[in-house]
Amino acid sequence: TYSDIDKITKWIGNGSNQQQRQARYDAAIADYEMAISLNPDYVYSYTCLGDIYSIIGNKDKATKAYEQAITLDSPTYNNPRAMFAYLALGRTDEAIDFMNKVLEADTTLNRNNFLAARFYSRMGNTETASQYLEKYLEKGAKDFLTIRTLRDLENLRATPKFESLMQKYEPQQP
Repeated sequence: TYSDIDKITKWIGNGSNQQQRQARYDAAIADYEMAISLNPDYVYSYTCLGDIYSIIGNKDKATKAYEQAITLDSPTYNNPRAMFAYLALGRTDEAIDFMNKVLEADTTLNRNNFLAARFYSRMGNTETASQYLEKYLEKGAKDFLTIRTLRDLENLRATPKFESLMQKYEPQQP
């Protein structure tokens, strides 16, 4: 179960994501740093912070944030993120190994299929990404707005397979 601090940290993280989508990077950085001050073990904040620092060109701070995420994370963590950190650091074999461990740790958790779709899309492996996205959708996922807008899925969205999956699973507007 989540503690109050976990809930607050997640809430701040959700706001930070919105700031990031709007290219308000200073505000997003401040939010993630606040989340880390409240919960220094919240891996998600470190990977997102690393992503923002990468976007704005601060490689040293990005590397530090990604390394901290790797240090704190494990494949059985409730929101594993180290595979994204390894990938951002160019440590592809370790990223794939970690992703595989996440998938093996809990085969019943549909969220892991979505994480794998995002991960493989970031890697540019759109075929594998589409397979995991289809598994995610087959199991009843309904968050189509997220699927259509999340930056992690950009590579996959650029393929005909993506639109085919959306036509198959997304409810059509009348």
